[in-house]
Amino acid sequence: MSAETSSTSITTTITTSTTIDTTTNTITTITTGTTTIDITTTIATSTIATTTTGIPNPPYVYNPNGTPTAGIPNPTYAYDPDTDPHGGEDDNWNSQVIPVAVSLYGFSSSTLWLSSNGIISLSGPDQYYPYGAGLPSSDIPDPDIPNDTAAPFWYDLVLDPGRGHGIWWSYVNGIVYVEYICTSFSDSSRYFHFQVEFPTATPNIVVYRYYEMNTNVYAFFGVQKDSTTGYGFPHSTGSPAQGWVVTCDTTTTPGICVRTA
Repeated sequence: MSAETSSTSITTTITTSTTIDTTTNTITTITTGTTTIDITTTIATSTIATTTTGIPNPPYVYNPNGTPTAGIPNPTYAYDPDTDPHGGEDDNWNSQVIPVAVSLYGFSSSTLWLSSNGIISLSGPDQYYPYGAGLPSSDIPDPDIPNDTAAPFWYDLVLDPGRGHGIWWSYVNGIVYVEYICTSFSDSSRYFHFQVEFPTATPNIVVYRYYEMNTNVYAFFGVQKDSTTGYGFPHSTGSPAQGWVVTCDTTTTPGICVRTA
């Protein structure tokens, strides 16, 4: 804030005259004056820098005739099937420590549990499938999903070596990104490519972005607090399509997800 101020000048002139009437023994005093006041107004000016924060959409070019590539900024493998001695990933979990904590339903964690079947838990693997993520069987909420989970695309997915598959993560400009490129267990010709964003400036918010997405697949997507509480799109709605953006808000229970693009 800055201010510009000039001085204030006040000039006063007073003239007094006294007349004595000796006839009536009356004294008359007349006082006249002129006051000049110069007032300078002080104007304070303030410049407020307005910063618009949002969730950027990383540059990504859709390639319908080739292998998808990760579009998040500065991607780092959380899981690389090309280096897996087991020759790929099916029904499994991978943990990834991140440099900041993210939150769902008020629960914060700096460890992401990444399921090969398209869900991300902040609490850890589910109790029924400690070594392999549960397969979709009913609408969210579901007891096969662990607590505090983002479910961008819960389906029977596989990450194969030699096909550009993987799970990547990065932390850029206050946003934790996770990105999947994978296929279906039942039809390996399909590609599924989607992205998850946890903006740290807005806790309990998670955003899903969908790139290559095959049709005629009935996957589950939403958020889950526990086995009986959550918000999911009904199985009957099918799967999110290419170009969709879904924003889920878990500030209050049970949460809500809205397609925003």
